Amino acid sequence: MNSSITNVFRVNYVQKKPTEDDIRQLNVKMNELIFKISSTDNYSDAETSLYELGDVQFALAAALFKWKISLPARCKLLVKQYDRPDDSDLRRSVYQRIKSNTFFIEGGAQRKTNE
Repeated sequence: MNSSITNVFRVNYVQKKPTEDDIRQLNVKMNELIFKISSTDNYSDAETSLYELGDVQFALAAALFKWKISLPARCKLLVKQYDRPDDSDLRRSVYQRIKSNTFFIEGGAQRKTNE
């Protein structure tokens, strides 16, 4: 994991508010991961990056909800649309939306339901 993300996790665990630079670094890491995922040939190749993107989402969610830090629009959408990176159906849906360049469109990732 990128050291900037690790630092933000440490900050959250020791009860200190993330800095603007921490948020900026998370935003950069998020964009790098989105690009990396979009460049993959298949879901298996993207799986590690999808888990890393989940780590970024966790840190951004803590900044947004715990610390009430204003986030860039794309970061807010990541927090909202990838709220369960442990859910394999959501991970696959996020992968497909990243590949089709529709992930950052308001409306969220579509989960499969058993209705």
